[in-house]
Amino acid sequence: MDNEKKTIKIRDIRNPNINTEAMYKLRKSFIKALKPMTEAILEMSFFQKSLFTDEFKEALETFKKQFEDLPEHIKFFSKHGWIVYGEFPAYVVKEFGKYCEKNNFTYKEEEKELLEYYIKNISKTERQNIIDRLMKRSILKDRKKILNEIKFACEKEKYYIGSVALVSTIEGILSAQINLNEWISQGKIKSKIKELTAKSEIDTASLFYIIEKKFYDGFGAGKKSAEPNDISRNGILHGIDINCGTEGTFLKLLLLLNTTSRVLSNV
Repeated sequence: MDNEKKTIKIRDIRNPNINTEAMYKLRKSFIKALKPMTEAILEMSFFQKSLFTDEFKEALETFKKQFEDLPEHIKFFSKHGWIVYGEFPAYVVKEFGKYCEKNNFTYKEEEKELLEYYIKNISKTERQNIIDRLMKRSILKDRKKILNEIKFACEKEKYYIGSVALVSTIEGILSAQINLNEWISQGKIKSKIKELTAKSEIDTASLFYIIEKKFYDGFGAGKKSAEPNDISRNGILHGIDINCGTEGTFLKLLLLLNTTSRVLSNV
């Protein structure tokens, strides 16, 4: 087998005419409606199932295989702090980790491949569209001025400024989920977010992992250097991670804010 390392060749799926928020709602409604139907089919007798055409059974099996092991493949993205963007095709999510494993990539090489894919497939225009949608969410209604600054940073590629603003905004909406009359601690925030995400209809295991293991990473003064495109809240806000002004860090944090605010808006 040829061991030459090649950038993953996935078609560019960006389409500026797609309303991603509407697509997300459609997918959520579809999956919610489909669940009782698939459960009913699984409970059918062999004779009842035999009444379906082979084409229908094949289509159902294909659909099931497409999504049943997706959470396992999402873990590959999560360990790097990347939220899987809603429009990424399922086959990309499932094949990316396999591709990196087959090529024996190191952690940094995996991150390089992921970064290239995300930058290519989430254009600067789409990033600004994400920020525009964030401004319409009630959970962020008091933070529009900050979001405007983040949008400016995105447009002008001022990623140090944008990353710091994103970290404070993410922690702001996380902190708002606990009793603000109490002493705020990261432990309390993580405990509350774990409780809330468990109630969500969306698969939030990867989101909580990123919040707990990547965002609230124990980045201390003794840690010599951050991982590539690190999103450690402690490293950034305490001024320890002086390399946080990368496009990758900014994009990771933007997607984290997007998903976190959406999940918390629905619990």
